[in-house]
Amino acid sequence: MKIIEKKQIVSRVVGLLEGQDAVFLVNCSAIDGNAIQGLKKKIRVAGGGMMVVKNSLLRRGFSAHLRFSALLPFFKNQIALIFARNDGIQAVAGIIKKHGGSKMVVHACLYENQLLGQGKFDLIASLPSKDVLHARLCFALQGLFLRLVVTLQSIIDKKSKGE
Repeated sequence: MKIIEKKQIVSRVVGLLEGQDAVFLVNCSAIDGNAIQGLKKKIRVAGGGMMVVKNSLLRRGFSAHLRFSALLPFFKNQIALIFARNDGIQAVAGIIKKHGGSKMVVHACLYENQLLGQGKFDLIASLPSKDVLHARLCFALQGLFLRLVVTLQSIIDKKSKGE
């Protein structure tokens, strides 16, 4: 591969990752090509993306960018970059955890410009999705509003009987 092609790949990868809220660095050396393609599709449906890029290219591109330089020590073996924006982070992390199993190990996670380890990744993966949180909030508010309406109606009924 020519140097100009390498630079284009690096700039494309860095440009793609710049707009992401989370970047997961995973070791995918124990996964075959078909499994990686299936995983890419599931992650894409969940709102994320996955790229398998040579470590040497990533080192070259990330060393010049302060945001991604924290990931440099983890570029060992065959790695994949899995990324997502806020709406899809929990779903993508859940897919990594569920489908990766023991074959795909998360080495690091860059979340909101902070480097997180395996423990924090497990926490992110266990969080419910944004839609589930919205539904829970609406359900809780519905109960509160129902109690308020019943209370106000009882006050109205008492006043109307007393008059």
